[in-house]
Amino acid sequence: MKKVKVYAIVRCLNEEKNIGSLLERLKAVGVIPLVVDDGSTDRTREIAEKKGVFVIEHQQNMGSGFAMKTGYIFAMKKFDDDSIVLVVDGDGQHDPSDIPKFIAEISANKADYIIGERFSSHPRKLGMPALNYVFGKLLNFVASIVTRIHVKDSTCCFTAIEVSCLRNLRLLLPSRGAETQEMILECAKNRLRVAFVPIRLIYRKNSRVSKMRLLKSLLTVYWRAVVRKPYYTSMARAHGLL
Repeated sequence: MKKVKVYAIVRCLNEEKNIGSLLERLKAVGVIPLVVDDGSTDRTREIAEKKGVFVIEHQQNMGSGFAMKTGYIFAMKKFDDDSIVLVVDGDGQHDPSDIPKFIAEISANKADYIIGERFSSHPRKLGMPALNYVFGKLLNFVASIVTRIHVKDSTCCFTAIEVSCLRNLRLLLPSRGAETQEMILECAKNRLRVAFVPIRLIYRKNSRVSKMRLLKSLLTVYWRAVVRKPYYTSMARAHGLL
């Protein structure tokens, strides 16, 4: 039987302190890393290449959503349809030891797009600021209403999808922030099943996405959702919500 390959798009911006150990941990759980260096000015690329990892380099910082899109486009060109593609941030906030949960969901054909879910792990006790917690909960509620899917975490970018499913989606990803919301909406439109797996929260305070830029991205995403509303009724039925 053919062994399914598992890849991880590792989005990086000046992560020379974290990238080496993260790549080793990914390899330890059987994952093949693909680094997207989003305009780093430090040794991120050099360290990744010394680890034997393929690196795609942006000459300037394009944003987390753009880095995700770069990785997805590469995956669709180079990887087999049954390959699983994760998205992992290079700052260490996503724990590779959680990856088997994502793989198990897809391998058992329980869902098409898997998202890490942080809100059941008491994130306030683990360092998530109150504003981030409330804002995240509000966005989960809005996404649930729009898609009629029970969205447990709409802001976590620790995700997994098969390449064959990825080919069905239009990658209209905002460059900076709200990329997970856009992916959820695209999955709803294309009748792909969305599921959530609980993950351990490792909260990093140094977010590079400004609140105003994130708000602009969110408004763009949900405005498109209003335009595409008719597609979500069939998705809701598939999830038993209608």
